[in-house]
Amino acid sequence: MHKRAIQTLPDVSSSFRRTVARCRSSRANQNDVDKPPKLRSNTPRAPSKHGLVSHPKDGRGLVSQQLRNILSPTACGWLEGKALKSHDTPIDKPHGKRHIAHASQEEAEFVMNDTSHQDSDLGHSGTDVDALQDHNTLPVGTLVKLRKNSTISFGVVLDTFLQKRQQTITILTKRGEVLPISPHDVTFSVPGFVSAEKIAECGLSEVPASTDETRARAEVARPVLLFQVELEHVQHPLTQKARDINFRELVAHKDRNTWKTIALSEAAELLLGKRKFTDIELMAVQEFMLDESLHFLAHTRRFSQHPVFWIRPQQAIEDIEFVWDSFRRKAPALKTFIEKSRMTIETLRERRTGSWGEPPTRRPFEGFQWTDDDRTILRFLISSIELRLGIQEDLYRVARALLIKATGLYDPDCFDEHTTREFLSDLGSIAPWEDPVYRAMDKELLPPPKIEPNSNTPLLSSAFSPSKLYAHDIVESLRHDFGNLPVFVVDDWGAEELDDGVSIERTSNPEQVWLHVHIADPTTRLPPTHPACQDALRQAQSRYFTDRTIRLFQHVDEVAHFSLGSRPGEPDVAMSFSTLIDLPSGRTIKTEVRPSIIRNVQQIKYDDVDIALGLTPRLVQHPFGVSRQHPERVPRSIPEDQLQDMKLLVEVTRALVRRRVSQGALFWTFNIAEVSISPRPLSDDLRGVLTPSEFRGFPSASYSIPLVAGFNARQMIAECMLSAGRAASRFFAERGVPAVRRILGPLTANSPRSLAEAFAARNEIGQLDPYQIIHAGVATPAGTYSTEPGPHHMLGILRDEGYMKVTSPLRRFDDLIAHWQIKHALLSPDRPILFDATWLSRAAESLELADLSGRRLEERSNGFWARAYIKWWMEGPRKTHTGEDPLKNLTGRVVDLPSGVTFSEAQRIRVFVEQLGLMGMLQAEAGDLAHLSMGDEVAVDIKRVDLGVISALILKLR
Repeated sequence: MHKRAIQTLPDVSSSFRRTVARCRSSRANQNDVDKPPKLRSNTPRAPSKHGLVSHPKDGRGLVSQQLRNILSPTACGWLEGKALKSHDTPIDKPHGKRHIAHASQEEAEFVMNDTSHQDSDLGHSGTDVDALQDHNTLPVGTLVKLRKNSTISFGVVLDTFLQKRQQTITILTKRGEVLPISPHDVTFSVPGFVSAEKIAECGLSEVPASTDETRARAEVARPVLLFQVELEHVQHPLTQKARDINFRELVAHKDRNTWKTIALSEAAELLLGKRKFTDIELMAVQEFMLDESLHFLAHTRRFSQHPVFWIRPQQAIEDIEFVWDSFRRKAPALKTFIEKSRMTIETLRERRTGSWGEPPTRRPFEGFQWTDDDRTILRFLISSIELRLGIQEDLYRVARALLIKATGLYDPDCFDEHTTREFLSDLGSIAPWEDPVYRAMDKELLPPPKIEPNSNTPLLSSAFSPSKLYAHDIVESLRHDFGNLPVFVVDDWGAEELDDGVSIERTSNPEQVWLHVHIADPTTRLPPTHPACQDALRQAQSRYFTDRTIRLFQHVDEVAHFSLGSRPGEPDVAMSFSTLIDLPSGRTIKTEVRPSIIRNVQQIKYDDVDIALGLTPRLVQHPFGVSRQHPERVPRSIPEDQLQDMKLLVEVTRALVRRRVSQGALFWTFNIAEVSISPRPLSDDLRGVLTPSEFRGFPSASYSIPLVAGFNARQMIAECMLSAGRAASRFFAERGVPAVRRILGPLTANSPRSLAEAFAARNEIGQLDPYQIIHAGVATPAGTYSTEPGPHHMLGILRDEGYMKVTSPLRRFDDLIAHWQIKHALLSPDRPILFDATWLSRAAESLELADLSGRRLEERSNGFWARAYIKWWMEGPRKTHTGEDPLKNLTGRVVDLPSGVTFSEAQRIRVFVEQLGLMGMLQAEAGDLAHLSMGDEVAVDIKRVDLGVISALILKLR
């Protein structure tokens, strides 16, 4: 099934639930542009011979002479656990609204304010802090380390709660302050650091309600401070050892241009010389690597749960050092580069004027060459616009601001990643249409676990070469032949991988019907030991970017041959997932899973089914007019006998939907814009290179907004796919075979009443207005994978049944694992486990991270092209457009409460612009947005369009 079809199901809402936070960027604070970053970590102070704080059996710390030389007697006594007098308690009591002002400087960095969360395509810098935790629950009593840039703080979790439908954590800091923080700022956690009973004594108010609460907070804060002191004691010799053994050179890739990953546990094993570590030791290794940002870059996906670092290649290190050394020496190379850049930009801007109606082209910029120093600076600037976490020092921000500011061609208050990309595009180093998200793909993916099937399996006989394709069908004798039963492959225009079909089979009981879901079977030729499978496990899925598709198996042509109906006149092999359904109730009576042969494939488009059956058609808006790049689509008539099958299929799937909705299924979605371009894929010749280039034109593009509403062919087919996933889960549960299932717990909201009202407002397919979800404060927990059956509350699937992915093996590796496991279980019923639960758990973790990264990249790619199209329209067609301007009279609907902009008096608020199908960020003076509430409409104009890895539509009041 084409990946767009599934957007009618609940998982689509996850695209809009996930948010990112904006860390401090150059747009926020330009006062630091003359302060170069530290390219090496500061050397820690040498500890005393016996450490700073020792811990006798009584649990009290004995402060070393080194600390006694610099601390007051009261502070030393407190560190040793002595009772405090009321007048010398170290806790600064907060006072109402002035609470934040009492936080220490480093702790104030982490105070949860309204700027902490934004939608994924609204991020204002290249920082993606949503990747740190992704709503992982931290139990009370957990010690957390917080980090932004190079600022570090510690605290203990007192409570978690929802704020703006996002998880927020209340912590008690080492200074005894109660602060709300985002879980995305947590880089390390130690569960069970303080007992839940002691936490309950602390209270949650900003000001302690009693002397007992004050005392309890002091008792919790004391071990936090001791932990931090001990961490510094452990970190010093570790840092020194890393430098003595040239740790970076030891673990880096030997090629000077190639990045390499290393897990925190691997680094700790090398630095500590052992395989088991204390929490302090592991945290010390992490801190060392985070401090050494010139050498190590934190991976951008769920870093606190899966701490992995990229090792910066030697060439990138030398580029950074060259640029900063040039600034320190005031090298002539900088002035030369700036003068060349100014001249080149002015010339190329003039030449590009008026080319908006041309096809995209690139040609060399004649009579101009970059020197080696120029190319070094360009590489530095190109690297500066890549995605990164905001937990390390940014080695690019200040230098790029100085370089771009010196040209005098850009907004003096704006030198962030978006301005840098615009500068590089104006300079002819990046094409105006070049999607920066695609560049980021490879660095988003991590090495997966090695594929390790049970060696004693019919799938891998002794005569079989594990690196080869199967020479014959190993389950040929088990295949069920469905004969001439019609199999409907219903998909979208332009679908690339046809991997599912459905058929309906009547029984002697008119109230019971078999629903068969037939799935393409590439495992007929592809064994799990084939070398291409390891790469596919790393990628997890085919990726659909606006300008290209990255297939799961790009170099194994045989996989594509299993697309259903790809060989007219020949039968197709499939894996069939069959469910016997009771029509009145939608109840599953029986399921069956088997390899099969299908002989009567009928390819039909969703639109054809909607027209023939009178279903709610999917409407599509074209705010900029219908593109002429697509051929006219002529509906296909459906023969009467097939039409009767289709009508019964509608009846069956409606019954399934009703049952799921009765069991709590619900979903919501915004109608998000989509852009398609031609040619696709864009030729690599149209991308930027380090040699000066002149770019003209823009790809032919179509801007559309599909509207999701009501039951139609897409919902019908999606429901069939859900039935297949449930049948597969039952197959494994009945045999006691582990399988990777998707689990999602119950939803939460502002109150039980608001949650009940939201459920009551669902339509027949479980759909809700997204603004009602926002009003009710409905939030979903983090989805997880399990090898045992479990509930999926948003899908309305119960615990004893479970749900898993099996319907897209041409484009999803999860499904291939399930297919191999099914075949092994059928061939070897006495020993039915091919992949054990331990390996499946590791594979599921890898697939989840890769899938999260991939989906985020796809969303950002679409967001980039939608905003690039708007920017192109504003600079070109808008000037000659004679009809109604689609960018006039824009209205945004508020999806968040007003928030402050760091270091300014301005406010901003997220709004959804329905005419454009995009989220936008409305900025205004303080107080101008205070009257707005959730769901309010506000008249807006476009202030600017920011393009980058995370693109943004910046709005102003109209």
